[in-house]
Amino acid sequence: MRRREWSRPPLGRDSLSGRESDTQPRTISSAWTPLYKFSWAISIPTFVAFWPQLGPLVKEPIFLAALVLGGAYSMWMTVRLKRVRMDDRSLYIYDYVKEAVIPLTEVDYVTENGWAGGHPVTIHFIEGGTAPRAVTFMPTTRYFTFAWTSHPVVDEISDAADRARVAAAARPAV
Repeated sequence: MRRREWSRPPLGRDSLSGRESDTQPRTISSAWTPLYKFSWAISIPTFVAFWPQLGPLVKEPIFLAALVLGGAYSMWMTVRLKRVRMDDRSLYIYDYVKEAVIPLTEVDYVTENGWAGGHPVTIHFIEGGTAPRAVTFMPTTRYFTFAWTSHPVVDEISDAADRARVAAAARPAV
C-alpha cells in the first residue's frame, strides 16, 4: 500500500487581480465554531427527550416564555456563525456548505459584541460590493484577559483592510 503524500495547500488567489497571495490564509475564527453553530441541533432533541422528567416546572408560563426566547436568541446568535480565514489580500468565508473569497478592500468596518459569550466579531462590508452585508464569526479564545478589552483580531482585520485599500489605490488602473 502506497503512503499518501501530503502537499502544502495552494496559496490564496486574489479575486481582483487573479494573482496568488503572498501569504498562506490563516484561520482567525475559533476551532469551536462548529460546536457553537450546531449545538442547538443537539440541545433541542435532548431537552425534548427529558421534557416529561421536568415535572410541574414546565407548566409555568414564565418558564416556557424564557425557554422560547432564550432558544430563539441562542439560535439567532449561533446559526449565523461562519469560519473565517484571512491572508494579506482576502477573507475566506466558509459557511460549512461553500467558501467565498472576499477582497479585504470590501471591508467597511469591524465590530465586536463584548456582551455575548465568546465576543463574536462582525465584519461589515461596503454596500454594492460582491460581499454580503455582514459576516459574524467567533474569534479564537483568549485566556487571562479582561472582559472589556477588544479582541486583537478586530484591529488586525481593520488594519489589513486599510493596507489593502492603500495598495489597491497605488496600483495603476488597467
